[in-house]
Order: sequence, then structure tokens, then C-alpha cells
Amino acid sequence: MDDHSHYNDVCFFIAPIGEEGSDVRHRSDLVLDFIVKEAVAPLGLRTVRADTVKRPGQITLNVFDHVLHARAAVADLTGRNPNVFYELAIRHAAQMPVVLIAERDEIPRLPFDISQMRVIPIDHRDLASVDDAKKAIRA
Repeated sequence: MDDHSHYNDVCFFIAPIGEEGSDVRHRSDLVLDFIVKEAVAPLGLRTVRADTVKRPGQITLNVFDHVLHARAAVADLTGRNPNVFYELAIRHAAQMPVVLIAERDEIPRLPFDISQMRVIPIDHRDLASVDDAKKAIRA
């Protein structure tokens, strides 16, 4: 049986990543660094996103390990990225806790099944929104 204790201090950030230098990557980096990391650090959690997984082996399997075993997860639904919904579905099927976030103006356009869940609104360009989102994620 695998020992998954090395995931006890991990919050996995399920997010659209985009290509290096793209607007999607820039936004994802901002949300990662200034919202998610800051929200979970006081809880003793370190944040990991798929592109920061440095373990040897197949990337997809390493991502699934994080999705299935990380103590906590935050999923950014902004952009309705298929990979994000796929990883979120796996996390849900495993009955693991996950916090949902999305840009405020995109929440009304989320798919029906997701729109029934609590989604924390963010505006990564609004510092008050960022502070509110960090508090909500921590809670």
C-alpha cells in the first residue's frame, strides 16, 4: 500500500495554466501566488499546481496523485477549462474536499451541475476581492 503522507501538507491548485507568457498563465500565476498560496499558508499547507510537480514519472499520473491525495484543493473554474473540470470530477468522485473559485463575471455562465455549488467569486484585479477570497478559502 502506498504511503501518501507526503500529501498531508499539500493544497493542490486545479487551474487553467496556459502557455508560458500567455495571459492565461499570467492570471493563473497571480491567483496562485496572491490568493491561493496566501490563503492556505496559515493553515500549514503548501500550494502545488500541475506545472510545479517535480516528481519523476508520467506527468498525468503525478497530477492524478495530487488530485486524489492532497489534503486540500482549490479549483479555479475561470475559463471553463476542460482539464479543470476533469480533475475536479476525479476529486469529487474520491469524495475529497475542494474549494471552488471563479472570476465573478463568469460564475453565472458555469455549467448547471457546478452552479449549484458554492463558488467563491474573485476579481484578481481588485484587492478587496482578493482579500475576501482568501478569507473564504481559509474558512
